[in-house]
Amino acid sequence: MRNSDVIRRFTMSREARAGNLTTDGKTIRSYSLVIGFNLGEQSYVIDYTGASGHFVSQTTSTHVNAIKRECGVRIITFEEWEHMFKGLVYDVARGSFFGENQYKS
Repeated sequence: MRNSDVIRRFTMSREARAGNLTTDGKTIRSYSLVIGFNLGEQSYVIDYTGASGHFVSQTTSTHVNAIKRECGVRIITFEEWEHMFKGLVYDVARGSFFGENQYKS
């Protein structure tokens, strides 16, 4: 599977994996960093690129830029993620995203 296939499946809320880019259909990760998420029918990508001032790595920037090019994906800043969306996406009580690890004791 290619990165473009993973991104397409992410926007359709489906699971996929290609190397260091993975999605469970709810979030998409570059390595272990959440770089995007789905809320309702909308897909979002967090702008972890040099231009945003929140550069992580060249690979992560490549992943983010590929998602940005996907039609219908909303680009948000790191600050929007931290202050507006992370609390909606992250289940603080369980320390996981969208019920991740829900079957672990």
